[in-house]
Formats: sequence, C-alpha cells, structure tokens
Amino acid sequence: MKAADDFRLTQPPQSVEHLTAHGAQWLKSLPVPVRPLITAKRHPHIVNKLAILWGHTADLERYMTELLVSSRPNRRGFAPEVLEELLDMQRALQEHGGR
Repeated sequence: MKAADDFRLTQPPQSVEHLTAHGAQWLKSLPVPVRPLITAKRHPHIVNKLAILWGHTADLERYMTELLVSSRPNRRGFAPEVLEELLDMQRALQEHGGR
C-alpha cells in the first residue's frame, strides 16, 4: 500500500480542519525558510498530508503536482502567499528529495 493510500484510510478526505500533532511536528522539523506556515493555518489538511507523504518521494511529487496543476474546472486556485509556500516546498523537494 502506498503512503497516499494510507492517508486516505486514516484521515477523512479534506475533513481535517486542524493541524494534527504529526503535521505540527513535521512543520517544526523543516528549515524556517521553507515552513509553509500560512498554508498550515489556511489549509491544515494539506500540511497534514505533506507530513504523511514526506519521505515517500514519488507520492509526494505526485501530490505536489495535484496541488499546483489543478485539473478540476472552476477552481480559484490558492492565494498568492500559499502558492509561494507550495512552490518553495516543491523546490525543496526537488533539491533534497523529500527527506
């Protein structure tokens, strides 16, 4: 089973409206310049999922692509500051492999 599947089994999709302990711990483990603090506040479910997928590079890259390249119609997209954080996370993933 892939990490993404584990997340779906352990967390109701898009319903976790607070940062989990695991998500908070993961956030604190990141270098300050790439911590997605605004994303954690506005979209805690995203940070929770990133925390679960971190270390599973292929699944993490796939999730980041899903976030940044929406195939769903009529999406407004993220606020610029959230988008900037997600792009910073994607760059960090590309440079360090999600470890």
